[in-house]
Amino acid sequence: MAFRSFVKILPAKPGNFAAASLALLAVGLCGCEVLRTSGTWKRVNEIQVAGKGVNDQSRSYADELHRRLAAVGIPNKVVTFRYSTRDVGLRVFTRSVVIYKDKATPACPYWLAGNMISTPIWLPNGSVEEQIRFATGRAAEIVEIDEPGRNDRDRAEKKSTFSTTHTAGKWETLFRKKHGTKFNPLSAVDRRKMAALKEAGL
Repeated sequence: MAFRSFVKILPAKPGNFAAASLALLAVGLCGCEVLRTSGTWKRVNEIQVAGKGVNDQSRSYADELHRRLAAVGIPNKVVTFRYSTRDVGLRVFTRSVVIYKDKATPACPYWLAGNMISTPIWLPNGSVEEQIRFATGRAAEIVEIDEPGRNDRDRAEKKSTFSTTHTAGKWETLFRKKHGTKFNPLSAVDRRKMAALKEAGL
């Protein structure tokens, strides 16, 4: 039963009884399929990646698992998060895990895998922050989300912003050169002058 893996990683503290109850409620809402072991769950669980159980290799493990899952068509993303503990003074930890989607549990398709977790863990629907808190029992700060296409979209947006800014700067420079004053977008006269400048293609 895949759900058992969730119970295993809960820290032993009283508040987690409530978290376990919430998990059972979510299972009821999403359907009994989350309790069954799917083909995707088995495949993820069987993948052997270096760094399993090694505390400081969560990122390298997550990156490699991310690559292997993507190669076989399993949608997934690497989530890096930061949390703190006060058991022996204040300590801050950064961890990376993989959140993937399993078509066998369409109502609630999200699962979590990582190098410090024995088997994939079912996650309820919600934000990444909520899912990480559900899995770990702790509030966490999301540091980075890396998924196929995300970085490409970010680069495209930055390129588009740069292109627009660069073009605007070019016309303002030409306006100053031609008219001897700085372009004022609030001035109707300056807007007409700018329009004429662009129309002339100078």
